[in-house]
Amino acid sequence: MTAIDTTGDVLAWTDIETTGLSPADDALLEVACILTDTQLNKLADPVRFVIRRDKAEAARLRSGAPTFVQEMHDRTGLWNDLPNGAVELDQVDAALLAYIRSVAPGHRQARLAGSSVHFDRSFLELWAPETLNHLHYRMLDVSSVAYAMENIGLYKADPNFVSKHAALSDILDSINVLRRINEKLGHQPE
Repeated sequence: MTAIDTTGDVLAWTDIETTGLSPADDALLEVACILTDTQLNKLADPVRFVIRRDKAEAARLRSGAPTFVQEMHDRTGLWNDLPNGAVELDQVDAALLAYIRSVAPGHRQARLAGSSVHFDRSFLELWAPETLNHLHYRMLDVSSVAYAMENIGLYKADPNFVSKHAALSDILDSINVLRRINEKLGHQPE
């Protein structure tokens, strides 16, 4: 059996952090992206955009979030990072698009990649529509690939793995899962 091949694509590994699961009701807090080729080699330095919120708004968002989300972002320090965020909410789309275009200037040259990336895409539809328009309509969802591979006995997830729920580290975890799947299938990057 051979590894999953997406030859010719740039993969825009993306992860977001939010106050909840609903793009219409919850706030976008952080977006990170790492661009790789299909051999999972980094093509550019990663970016992390923390959405700037003043202290009062950050406190309001934290208090309105579910306890799990409050504690998760307390552990990562994201709540404290918000007042010093790199971009305003209305700048996210342009900043993310500029980063992706720096490596993949062609329309549909890059495709969204990540774990449970449909979740990230749902927020990006609202907050980064131009970025999504630039990306390929197909996505690479590593969590779905891993689930399918586990169910046919070709991959076993690390039972001790715990997501950090920090955007850049979550992307690196997703890339490493795909690397392990490729290794299990006997695929060696070029």
